[in-house]
Amino acid sequence: MGPRRRNVRLVPRRGTGLAVVAPFAVLLHAGPWHEDPPLPGPPAGKNVSRDAPRYYVAVGPLDDASGSGRDDFDDLARRFLLDELARLPSVEPHAEIPAPAEFSAELERRGLRGIVLQGSITRLSRSRSGVSAALSMLVLDEDQTFRALLRGDGNACGRSGPLSAAEIPAAEIDALRAAAGAAVDGLDGYLRGL
Repeated sequence: MGPRRRNVRLVPRRGTGLAVVAPFAVLLHAGPWHEDPPLPGPPAGKNVSRDAPRYYVAVGPLDDASGSGRDDFDDLARRFLLDELARLPSVEPHAEIPAPAEFSAELERRGLRGIVLQGSITRLSRSRSGVSAALSMLVLDEDQTFRALLRGDGNACGRSGPLSAAEIPAAEIDALRAAAGAAVDGLDGYLRGL
């Protein structure tokens, strides 16, 4: 089992009185770290700034295996993942996985390394005090070879006691957002280790 990471964030939501806590991002690595090919360099004669993207991250389809009963949950999770990926300076997020030949040509042309994320919402549970959500994401390279498994857990709790029925939908969204943030934090750690 890889390193565990504990991230706690309190983010109040206007009008809902909720706090968001993202407690765990667990990264499991498959295989030795040194097997990955070296990163391609920038095109000849070009300098790449320190903050230029090094990874082209395509987010594939997500499944909702949580039994949430919400039709929009998989789309929300994808949007939250893309938003969180956009905050990483070394990542250029994309909402679609290109065709293999197109993907390889684009990566080679731009000197980027390709990463594909696919996964599912594995848990959405409600209790009197809040809602918790979990995402499990496969990290694949541009050839669709498995590299790592990410897990992001998030919770949303009422600030002053149990959640009311009206607060539960917003708490579900906040817990999912926190889980996406925790999964991306795990991906960031994985990418830093490459």
